[in-house]
Order: sequence, then structure tokens, then C-alpha cells
Amino acid sequence: MTYELTQVEKILVNLARSGKEWNKAHDLIGGGDTFIGYEVTARLTNATDKYPQAIERRTEGKYKLARLRIEASAEWLPTLPKALREIVEEALAGSKKHYKKRVVAYEPTPEGTMRQVIKLVDL
Repeated sequence: MTYELTQVEKILVNLARSGKEWNKAHDLIGGGDTFIGYEVTARLTNATDKYPQAIERRTEGKYKLARLRIEASAEWLPTLPKALREIVEEALAGSKKHYKKRVVAYEPTPEGTMRQVIKLVDL
């Protein structure tokens, strides 16, 4: 038996599959099994209302932007239905490499001192 995604759940999956951190609503239209169509802006609002701990939304000019809060995934992933959780986890596994953060690290120098460097690491 396959799990039939609702339009709101498709927003979550499309956010997880996206290679960008912030997505415009029209970037989330999707394709194939996660196609949403022209109603994507309304569905994004519904998804933010239903999963506020998972989706962060902001407005930039006339565009609505959204991002999946993967740094807080330990809080919201367990609240999803099991079948949806597996689909989202699979989508995140394929795109997680695109989410990076800056980390300040220290490296030893040949002189025996430490120097500060900024590295990009996967979340």
C-alpha cells in the first residue's frame, strides 16, 4: 500500500528535496508524485499553519519564502505520521548536503600557535 500525500504534505516533501535553503512559493510546485500546481502559495500557508515547528516563512517583497527547519528536525520529525516521516527523511538524505553553516574552528600553525578559520560544514 502506498501513502497518498496531501497537498500540504507535498509542500514538506518539496522543501526537503529542494537544494536551496530559502524557496519561493513557485519553486515548490514540484513534479510527478509531488506536483502541487498553481495553488502552491495557499498550500504553503496551510503547511506553515499545520507544521509551524517545521517550516519557517518570511516575505521578501511580493514573494513568500519558506525553508525547512532541519536544525530542529529532532522536534518535528517524530510528530509526523510514520509513512510521511519516512518520505521526508528520504528526501532530506538526498539534499542535506546543500544545507551548510559556518563554524569557527582553530587550527595549529607551524609556529606552534593557533589560528582561527571559518569552515562550512553540513548540518
